[in-house]
Amino acid sequence: VVLHLEGLNGDLRGGNKFRPGPRTVLVPYVVEPPDAVAEKIREHGGLEAGGAAGGRTRVFLRCSPKGSRARQRLIAAFDGFEGADVAMSKVRVDTTALPYPQVLGAFVETLAAMKRSDFCLVPAGLTASSRRLYESLSVGCVPVVVSDRLTLPFSAPADAAAAADAGGLGAGAVNWTGCILRHSEAELETLPGRLAAVTEGELEALRREGARAFRALDFVDGGAAELAWAAIQRLGDA
Repeated sequence: VVLHLEGLNGDLRGGNKFRPGPRTVLVPYVVEPPDAVAEKIREHGGLEAGGAAGGRTRVFLRCSPKGSRARQRLIAAFDGFEGADVAMSKVRVDTTALPYPQVLGAFVETLAAMKRSDFCLVPAGLTASSRRLYESLSVGCVPVVVSDRLTLPFSAPADAAAAADAGGLGAGAVNWTGCILRHSEAELETLPGRLAAVTEGELEALRREGARAFRALDFVDGGAAELAWAAIQRLGDA
């Protein structure tokens, strides 16, 4: 088993790093446990309530300029959209140079904003996956994947056996079509209308399936470790 980890410049392997090969096991990001996030939000006071304005946000995104052309189009598409809170920083910030309390405060504020949002946009990043996807699921915000190259773990039919080994999580382990929305990068301008048309019933169904999916994707209290190891073992048997 050879681990490939992300660095400051993304996945440093050669070849097409956005399309994992047949003997690559893609695993989820490790994100903070929801209970710990909720506690930090309470400690920072007032963040979950939505500030002075209160209420919920329909669509949320905070991002850096990496892959900026597509991200600029995405943000422009939501200009004037009621309930949208989307923005991109002008420069990439080196968080290692900032005081820890400042970094923690900004991180908790972002998660609080995601938690009070219906949809969280997940644009393409530097690799085949995105931490933002798993953070969205962890706080109950429906991920809207607007990356044509983002790869989803534990979704192939071959993972059905691993799902059973991981405690009856169900065939395929993660019902991705039931918990996220995917939208083509070529049609970003139509995304606001699509999200506006989602009913409350459809939104709640997506959230419920998202909570179930996160249990399978969580390394701390869920089945992610068992699913990943079962996938590795199948490669060894092949």
